[in-house]
Amino acid sequence: MSEVITKGTVRAIKDGFVFIEFKTGEACGGCALKNTCTKTKELKIADDKKYVIGQEVEISGTGNGVLFSSFLAYIIPLLLVLSVLFTVLTITDNETLSAILSLLSIPVYYAGLFAFRHIWHKKLQIKVR
Repeated sequence: MSEVITKGTVRAIKDGFVFIEFKTGEACGGCALKNTCTKTKELKIADDKKYVIGQEVEISGTGNGVLFSSFLAYIIPLLLVLSVLFTVLTITDNETLSAILSLLSIPVYYAGLFAFRHIWHKKLQIKVR
């Protein structure tokens, strides 16, 4: 797949990590809130190269990494919510309990994703140039 490239600025360097601020907005064209939302994000990358605060850099990631991130962030939680909803509904026949447990599965999933970030983090392949 192709590479996704964006430009950013080094904002801080601390303990072997580079904090890069970059502007978003490529997908804001049709959004009604595009003038009110914040369009800058910060990225924390482990890097041993020498950077200077204020230096302009390019952040690149593979299309596979972007697809993998989207899969982790959107597809798996959707499937998890639906599977918990229908499983609990089938077992208990209680719609309220099914809805509550399916919604509670979302923070549990994201907590697990955060706890095991060292495993999937290696697959993202984000580089700074």
